[in-house]
This record gives sequence, structure tokens and C-alpha cells, in this order.
Amino acid sequence: ESALIFHPRAASTPAHSIEYKKS
Repeated sequence: ESALIFHPRAASTPAHSIEYKKS
């Protein structure tokens, strides 16, 4: 799960990564 936050894509959209992790 943490990997998503550190993902390059997440860097562009931090909020998205948080929502994706929550999902």
C-alpha cells in the first residue's frame, strides 16, 4: 500500500494516492 504513495504517479496527485489507498 505504501508503495502507491511513493509511486511516481502519486507524486503528481498525492490526494489521488491517498484515495486509492483508502479504496
